[in-house]
Amino acid sequence: NNTAEFYNLSARSATKDYELIKTPIFKDLGITYNQEINQSVSGMNGKYTWFEYVPNTVTSSKAKSVPLVISLHGNQNDPRIQGDSTGWPELAAKENFIVVSPEWQSKDSNYFNVDGLGDDGVINLIKDLQVKYPQIDPSRIYVNGLSLGGAESFKLGLKNSNIFAGVAITSGVNVFADEVTKIADTYKGGEVPLLYMCGDHDFFQMIPVDGSSKFGTQFLFGKQVWDEDKNVHIFSSLQAYEKVNGLPVSEMNMKANEYYGIALDNQRWTKLGDKDMYVGTLSNNNGVVMELAAVKDLAHWNYKPEAEYQWNFLKKYSRNTETGKLNFNK
Repeated sequence: NNTAEFYNLSARSATKDYELIKTPIFKDLGITYNQEINQSVSGMNGKYTWFEYVPNTVTSSKAKSVPLVISLHGNQNDPRIQGDSTGWPELAAKENFIVVSPEWQSKDSNYFNVDGLGDDGVINLIKDLQVKYPQIDPSRIYVNGLSLGGAESFKLGLKNSNIFAGVAITSGVNVFADEVTKIADTYKGGEVPLLYMCGDHDFFQMIPVDGSSKFGTQFLFGKQVWDEDKNVHIFSSLQAYEKVNGLPVSEMNMKANEYYGIALDNQRWTKLGDKDMYVGTLSNNNGVVMELAAVKDLAHWNYKPEAEYQWNFLKKYSRNTETGKLNFNK
């Protein structure tokens, strides 16, 4: 629902502005959908669950020629939602890359009540996937996440920058802010491109970054989550990514950008699907390394046109797996 979150909003309070999300038919897309339930992962002691979306064209692709996108679900969400609602599988079929949505959260908080992969498990799974699919290009592995999965993406992008060539976040919160900041303070690796996207109707109030959104939880519950939960304050992780990308670290200035409080380059309104979106970038001497986007009339959820926008950002980058240097692809 464009007004508020469908899983928190009473159906009696809103009877319009609901958009149906078309569930992809993987066979029609030419996608092999592998549901890996309670499987072993190298270097891990438990049994783990993940979902693979593999274009049929991968089979005939050359070794180390196919990108991989790891897509992380939100808090306690079913990982399969990342396949059904994000638009990533549809795009993967067109662009010939693999998408994998793992159950990454710990067992005591995940949807399936199964062993959760955690940070190390996600990386070990990627290594196993490279064995299973030798077509995977190790220089073009990317991470994307929704909400808490976005917080995990903030962290994994810096913690494992030797693995990931880029990070794209959808409505990400900032649960691991202290760890992200700590990593950035002593960071010695290559640049880590970041695209952060959020709706202006997100009830967690990540944007505007000063907590001034009129569409927060007060609209639903009479109190603001911003005032009670610092995990929705994302600015410190934006600063962390500025630091690791060799950019000046910004102080919040809402006059510079009404959503992100950072003086971005090339700030402009554009279209994302049928919605308006305000975007801007930050560049170092090598090129664009950060982009921030605010989507009008979008609540705390996936919006399928975001996938293509994120892919067009991510595919500009690859990682030298020997040196860790970021390559800016033409």
